[in-house]
Amino acid sequence: MYTTVAVITPKEAKEWLETKNFNTNRPISKVTVQKYAQEMKAGRWKLNGESIIFGASGRLLNGQHRLNACVLSGVPFTTVMVKGADDETFDTIDDGRKRSLGDVLAIRGEHAAGNLAAGLRFVWEYGTGSFLSKGGSRKTISTKQLLEKLLDKHQGIKASVRLCQALQKRAGGLLVSPALSIGLHYLFSLVDAEKADEFFNALQTGQNLREGNPVLILRAKLIAGTKEATSLKREAIYTYMVMAWNAYAEAKPLKRMVYLSDAEMVEIAGLPKNLMKDLLD
Repeated sequence: MYTTVAVITPKEAKEWLETKNFNTNRPISKVTVQKYAQEMKAGRWKLNGESIIFGASGRLLNGQHRLNACVLSGVPFTTVMVKGADDETFDTIDDGRKRSLGDVLAIRGEHAAGNLAAGLRFVWEYGTGSFLSKGGSRKTISTKQLLEKLLDKHQGIKASVRLCQALQKRAGGLLVSPALSIGLHYLFSLVDAEKADEFFNALQTGQNLREGNPVLILRAKLIAGTKEATSLKREAIYTYMVMAWNAYAEAKPLKRMVYLSDAEMVEIAGLPKNLMKDLLD
């Protein structure tokens, strides 16, 4: 691997984007490209140490927004250029600053990358206990760790993404954010996959729910929350979802649910005891 400082022309930028991008980079942000192009065209673009990176195979690993901006502006720019980097390092480039987990998952070709990323982060928060500890600081984890420690071990969450996306597209939606719906469906499925699907389908449709059915009161809580001046807090939605699920999974009737902000967070009953160990090892 070697590094140089080079002046990139619009012609070179266009050629590299057409021949070396290989659909391995994150989706393009038009706003970012336009912003960079304006800076280049106005002569304000500065050499700041950020590099255009090519892998050992020749593919472009980092820099597509700057190259697109160069083409759009029609103005050359000076940059650090790295060639011969390990092709597998793309998921660590700009880690924690610009390249999000959703970007990396999109690069890997994952379906609904943004929603998958949201669900993964919730599962990690739950499994490590950071979501359940009120007032405590949320632990941070890098994109690379999330991929290695979570997605590669919990491939089943992809089925949760597909189901929740399908339900969200139906009339009325799903009443719950992608992070919570995907993350909770997957965790519920670890307890009982068939019942988890039933629970979420019933939550979306609201059909054939008799008095005492936990999903009936859950829907009432969520629908009422959408009509309030201030929407329900994430912790409140989580609490209602888990209370309803715990009752549903055990076939127990439920007539009321209360969320108290100063109460201990309710846990998902019946989850495998090794969940945290699996997430951290």
